[in-house]
Amino acid sequence: MKDKLKLEDCCLTIEQAKELKELGVDFEITIHDLSHNGVCYIDFNNGEYIVNALSVMTKYQNKGIGTFLIKSAEEFISNLKGNKAILYVEKDTWQEEWYKRLGYHESNIQDGVDGFIRYCKRLPRKI
Repeated sequence: MKDKLKLEDCCLTIEQAKELKELGVDFEITIHDLSHNGVCYIDFNNGEYIVNALSVMTKYQNKGIGTFLIKSAEEFISNLKGNKAILYVEKDTWQEEWYKRLGYHESNIQDGVDGFIRYCKRLPRKI
């Protein structure tokens, strides 16, 4: 699976993202599989890493692509010395249980995104 998926860094390398973070500049990273059957985005905004819009085409679901994408996003965040991944999950959907199985928990901060619950996961810090 890993040989068919990659981190898209042609526009922004990890080193460049680190520099932008240190400068306090917001940015977005895209992660996708080579065939563009799945994608997710990492937004660095106001000092937080938010995983957005993780989606896998229906035909390719249940093949590990979504799990690989979220794990890749977490690894990228850790490489930027981030210690937490944040995402928003639509209430009362199967995604809530899926993210819980991946180690996410409901945040005690709910910041007004209607119909969605904020979930967080602590990540290991890279030195």
